[in-house]
Amino acid sequence: MSDRSPTAPMESGALNMLLLRHSADRMRYYFMFCFHIKIACDYLAEVHGEFIDPNSAIVDHATHQVDTGARLKTGNPFEKDSVQPDDLSATGWDSMDAAHMNNLGLAKGFTSTCERLGTYDPIMNELYSRCVSFCRDTRWLPQPINLGPDKVIDQVHRNMHHHTFSNASNTPCITSANITLYCDTAKSMLDTFALKKKTVHNTLAEAAENYKKGISILQPILLVEL
Repeated sequence: MSDRSPTAPMESGALNMLLLRHSADRMRYYFMFCFHIKIACDYLAEVHGEFIDPNSAIVDHATHQVDTGARLKTGNPFEKDSVQPDDLSATGWDSMDAAHMNNLGLAKGFTSTCERLGTYDPIMNELYSRCVSFCRDTRWLPQPINLGPDKVIDQVHRNMHHHTFSNASNTPCITSANITLYCDTAKSMLDTFALKKKTVHNTLAEAAENYKKGISILQPILLVEL
């Protein structure tokens, strides 16, 4: 795990607005990660004769990470049962996690091949560095959010990459169909999570609703944007 940059911005403000951005950014990161994995594998095959299937280049957990979050002695425990969850602060709680934007990782075989060839091939090195970047980035979130609705999105990414690369040889990663499937899957799983938390931890249930809103806002423009 690498250290947080001393010049990195700290996003704060209202929790609901941060979660709208976060859920949208997570969707962006997923598709950009898959896009660069696909390009890197194509380049390995075409230029170096090294054949790695994109699905086998990915593992279902983060292998790289920027930052470790913080434990603040002066902070209060996160209010999981707030009656006004949207007005809660996004930062300043006693346990803040460095939550992954993607939470998929890079398989050792893919990593070692890219690093070996990247020592003399600058294009390979650049492609690999982009795969790492879309794997390692994090954002500070209250720990109950990271262990709650954010874990739902982790599972969406684990499920989706197998579909995205089920026929990787001739199907683009970034398609309207794949974006729609991502959004439908995420919203369905967030609904299930929110229903379980509604009468137990209202803040977490409302957080799941904000994740859904962020995804819905980005969905109609993501294809053109990417």
